[in-house]
Amino acid sequence: MYYDDQGKRFNLVSGLVCGAVLGAGLALALAPRRRSTAALVGQAAAEMGRGAARRLGGLRAEVAGLADDAARAGRKRFRL
Repeated sequence: MYYDDQGKRFNLVSGLVCGAVLGAGLALALAPRRRSTAALVGQAAAEMGRGAARRLGGLRAEVAGLADDAARAGRKRFRL
């Protein structure tokens, strides 16, 4: 009895895994291709890099402004 339950469970899991792999392979094989995947990944990475550089520049300016404000407040507080 125990062997039958284990065998059924194994058959179900292996069938699901094989079906998923087969389905993913067919989807990749039949998908329309305008550009290669490597080119798309490279373009997405480049866009992310440019966005990060823009945000870093804005953050740098904001931190510099906050540092100037803090220095000005410190000089005012201690009358330097």
